[in-house]
Amino acid sequence: MRAGFGLVGLLICIGVIVWFMYKIELPHDQAVISAGQKAREQVNPIAGYSTDGKILFSDSLSLELQSSGGRSNSLLVTDVMAGGPAQTYFGLVRGDSIVEIGPLSVRDSINSTGEGRDMVMDSYQHHSTLTVVRDGQKITLPHPGATPSTPTPAPAQKKSSDGVQGQLDAIQQMPGH
Repeated sequence: MRAGFGLVGLLICIGVIVWFMYKIELPHDQAVISAGQKAREQVNPIAGYSTDGKILFSDSLSLELQSSGGRSNSLLVTDVMAGGPAQTYFGLVRGDSIVEIGPLSVRDSINSTGEGRDMVMDSYQHHSTLTVVRDGQKITLPHPGATPSTPTPAPAQKKSSDGVQGQLDAIQQMPGH
């Protein structure tokens, strides 16, 4: 009889421990794992890798320095790895001519293909922009609001009890305002 009470007491104790871990420890552990994953997705591009850490940015594209008269004009994108960071972050495609890296003109800043590749990678690491000529049109990449493979969450709408303030908040959240 005593053994039965002891066994029941032991089972209840184990049940309380399991319940405690399920209700308190498990959600905390899941939050820590999620925060760690988000941190890795932010740190990997700074280190020059894709957000999943599998592809080095410089391995995801091939560039060729275009020059005339002994002066560089642009960096021609000769190849882009499908799904690589050059394609997913910047949206680069084969045939793009990079004419500006951040605020710097390729004409004034680049003397070799290797130097250009390093500057493009630096632009990726610092979430800067590239200006390319594609099909005769000059465009800036990445397009405004883009982040490395991570969609930007929509801002939470504020709810105001004041009707006028609510309307002003709604106008500010409209695109272009």
